[in-house]
Amino acid sequence: MSSWVEFYEEFANKLLKYKNNRNSLIEIVSKLKKAESNKLDYLHDKKAPNEKIPLQDICPFTFMGIFNRNIKKNLRVNLANYLAESLSLKNRLPDNFNFDDGIPTLNNFMALFYRFLYLRKEGDIDKLWDVFEASLGYADKSNQEQKEHFVKAFDSAVDLKNVKFNLTSGLFWVRPTKFMTLDSLSRNYLKSNLGIKVPSRKDLSGSNYLNAIDDMKDALSKKGEEISFPELSRQALLSRNASQTEDDETGSHEEIRYWAISPFTKEKWQKWQDEEVATIGWGEIGDLRQYNSKEEVGEAIKKKFPQYSNPIMIQLLCYNFAHELKRGDVVFAKFNQGYDKQQIVGYGVVSGEYEYRKEEDFKLRNSVKVEWKVIGNWNVKENMLSSAKELTDITPYENMVNYYLRLVGESEKAASFSISDAMQDLFMSEETFSGIVDLLQEKKNIILQGAPGVGKTFIAKRIAYSLIGAKDNSKVKMIQFHQSYSYEDFIQGYRPSEDGKFILKDGVFYDFCSKAREDSEGIYVFIIDEINRGNLSKIFGELMMLIEKDKRGKEYSIPLPYSNEGFFIPENVYLIGTMNTADRSLAMVDFALRRRFAFQTLTPHFDKNKFGEFLSSKGISESCLTAIRESMLRLNEEIRKDIHNLGEGFCIGHSFFCPQRDIQNEKLWLRQIYDYEIKPLLEEYWFDNPDKANEMKRLLND
Repeated sequence: MSSWVEFYEEFANKLLKYKNNRNSLIEIVSKLKKAESNKLDYLHDKKAPNEKIPLQDICPFTFMGIFNRNIKKNLRVNLANYLAESLSLKNRLPDNFNFDDGIPTLNNFMALFYRFLYLRKEGDIDKLWDVFEASLGYADKSNQEQKEHFVKAFDSAVDLKNVKFNLTSGLFWVRPTKFMTLDSLSRNYLKSNLGIKVPSRKDLSGSNYLNAIDDMKDALSKKGEEISFPELSRQALLSRNASQTEDDETGSHEEIRYWAISPFTKEKWQKWQDEEVATIGWGEIGDLRQYNSKEEVGEAIKKKFPQYSNPIMIQLLCYNFAHELKRGDVVFAKFNQGYDKQQIVGYGVVSGEYEYRKEEDFKLRNSVKVEWKVIGNWNVKENMLSSAKELTDITPYENMVNYYLRLVGESEKAASFSISDAMQDLFMSEETFSGIVDLLQEKKNIILQGAPGVGKTFIAKRIAYSLIGAKDNSKVKMIQFHQSYSYEDFIQGYRPSEDGKFILKDGVFYDFCSKAREDSEGIYVFIIDEINRGNLSKIFGELMMLIEKDKRGKEYSIPLPYSNEGFFIPENVYLIGTMNTADRSLAMVDFALRRRFAFQTLTPHFDKNKFGEFLSSKGISESCLTAIRESMLRLNEEIRKDIHNLGEGFCIGHSFFCPQRDIQNEKLWLRQIYDYEIKPLLEEYWFDNPDKANEMKRLLND
């Protein structure tokens, strides 16, 4: 055992010399990846969810974690010795070294101690280097000054995403005789065999960790046993009958399970990505943790839904989701397309425990947090289709798991998006479009206003992608205002919890700004559809000032009324609003808000060549196109002339006539648009003058 302890301690000593020379470590990793590329693909960075880039930085624990993961023992030895040679260590591990000596390992899917570039904050990796250095100082010179320094550095690093109990495993690697790992097996072993009160995930701090170490020493001393921490960790590993704790951060020493789960709809899948969750339905029967068996779930289903007399599949789904799906498990999001077609659309790692979200719709109440790592679209070959069930444990099917992992490993970065890409299927000129993008860049806030059907929402997305330079939905968020939308929905407010209390929850714009602050180099665009339908003063509150382009940044931070927390809108956030000028509530738009936005009016484009080319590509004949143009141009002219009731802002847009698929029967297609979309709109326009409405409808029949 002493040989590996000496190796790990020398490794840590050599590694510390690279604290201010991390580019050399990145070079070592790059060379190693070329030799073992398929084993080290996780060692990259990301500018966006689907945009991989080379490593930009690395922490010491992630570096040591390269050979302390759940991989084959011979590979671990090879990796350890390659890195040892690169760092000029004297010691090496023997080829037949047995890693079952209680050395804690990382979950392969959570082997980074920090988040990707687009998520992590400046200084996160520095904090990990600081606690690494402080741990060596305290282990080698255990005086009060070193202890205080260690505790401070520990507390600064432990709450970083992906750290928690991982940190204690890293400290064990650094000085195995001084620091004890608190991975899941060790925590349970310490509690059940030594009666040690181990800090919970929530209470883990530097002082609590050192207190726990002192308690271990005292307990062993009272037993008259002289057992080192490496031996204690080895005993914990061998005692596999110890039950696993529920709050493990990493899944260390635990079997990772693999699941296929279906969101069923694209809207739900987008919500999963936005909120970093996975959900199932059946929220009507309440919190699933109250049921201790599949049979209890089944009885609750039958009681609530008498039509399900034998709900075997439902009870299995609910029980597995609440009780079997664990932190560290891997989930593949899928869409079933019939019995013989299936698509994988993303994969992630479960990062939290089951939660019953009482405030959500019944179909979304049963939830787990998931860190979605890769988003895409991959067709699954026929012999690798998973069950059509909503949630399937595919762990036993090793070939399927490996196939899915290979699929998502081939994901591409977010596609670049140029002005020419934006102009596809847009009928305005490139000059006009570029002018809008430039206006947004300058003003930071714009409102696209126009008649119904001119493509305001469609164009808003194109503007956002053009500004970002990529079709990256992780940096674009769109919501729709309505009469009941509130400040609490948008920024922050109290919401009822399942225990009858009220808890403070952040709103959608608060979360979006937080995300943008963590990626100061990126561009983030927030789109508010139907912005004039909300009570703007009520929704924006004190943010009315902060959205101004010269009031961005931390220096303009103001306290929020509920939390008293300082809040500011970062400079890399841009706002696009859309406004229907035919909406009768237009007059209610706050003039203070108007002053802070630039306004761009969009108009119908029936007379544009691009409109004709688009319809022609969908199978519309020249005669049908001419009929559409003549009737709609005449109709819009009549709407413009009615300046007392309607006017320019009520003209009807071209998007009513933009089909997504090829048209087989153009007469039927056109008649359905006229009868079910245009004519009802005309009846609403002239609701107090039926004769005028009928006259206008006749223009469509000529």
